[in-house]
Amino acid sequence: MKKDRGIALVTVLILFVLILALGVIMLNIVQKATKVTFSTVKYETAMEAASSGIDAGISKVLTSINEGKEPDGSFNITLGNFKVTVRVEKILVARAKGTAIEFAGGYQGLGKGAGQVFALYLITSQARGKNGELFTIEANYKQVLKAF
Repeated sequence: MKKDRGIALVTVLILFVLILALGVIMLNIVQKATKVTFSTVKYETAMEAASSGIDAGISKVLTSINEGKEPDGSFNITLGNFKVTVRVEKILVARAKGTAIEFAGGYQGLGKGAGQVFALYLITSQARGKNGELFTIEANYKQVLKAF
């Protein structure tokens, strides 16, 4: 029995060290997961800001065409912590060839006669955050100018 004296203390100390090590490992895992989550949120927020810039560019194209103006150019908008630079550039004006049946399911509505005249715009949106986030989206937008 005298040999077993102090075994409880040694056992408790070993268990305490194991639980402490497990706690440190868990804390490290939680810390890394928090960093990954924060980076993902920053990235997705920048992406949403740039996507909103594309929507603003399409709106500018439609407004300019309705006012009889040329929508080329760039403009800036501020969305929360992001400065979004939107650039609209006309890259093509062409007459679409085809018949009314070919254009019946077209994006801008029913085609008429032998074709349509359309303009194709390149819209570039770049969102830059105050913490260094940067996200760029490019989109093409087709607008029917005249159907006949």
